[in-house]
Amino acid sequence: NTVGYPAAQYPAGPPPGFLMTDPKISGVVYCISGGILKSVDFGETWAILSTGVDDPSVGVAVDRLDVDPRNSQVLYASASASIESSFCRSTPTGGECGLYKTVDGGQTWTQLSLQTPGVYSLSIDSNSGAIYSGAVLAATGNTVSKSTDAGVTWTPLKIIGGLGPPLVRVDPSTPSTVYAFDNPGSGAGGVRSADGGATWTAMPL
Repeated sequence: NTVGYPAAQYPAGPPPGFLMTDPKISGVVYCISGGILKSVDFGETWAILSTGVDDPSVGVAVDRLDVDPRNSQVLYASASASIESSFCRSTPTGGECGLYKTVDGGQTWTQLSLQTPGVYSLSIDSNSGAIYSGAVLAATGNTVSKSTDAGVTWTPLKIIGGLGPPLVRVDPSTPSTVYAFDNPGSGAGGVRSADGGATWTAMPL
């Protein structure tokens, strides 16, 4: 029974828009649907996590969630706003409602400084903790960025031309290897970095 999906209209529960499992704790599942929901029993029961960024009344939704593979209490929620608006609350470092972080399992959230109204993809290096994002940045457009300080500051690494923000993934077996692809709708190829995003080579499909 959420604000956007009241039980009276959705007796079977709100339709899920995104699902994420905890890579370290069996049975923990997260769902985004009119808010961020959490289950600790493989989806049998659910609790609503209040984020402050997925309130339908302000028009800023959350459409993806990522769990830090090193610490299950650290989650990253990506807002899905496509353009900046008065509802995109800024931080002292200039965030524009693109990415939020919790270090207490979703009880409280902090807005990060990535200059974008929405993050399309996020991938975390399980060894170093480096975070890679694919988003449309205010300054450079479709860009892969990297943070080495848990999301406090970000460095643009690679501009990806195409229809939209890039899909970025860290190789789980070789974390220094990073892949970035143009938005899948374009049918274009991607790029690969073997040194944590310092240099890139084309990877035609």
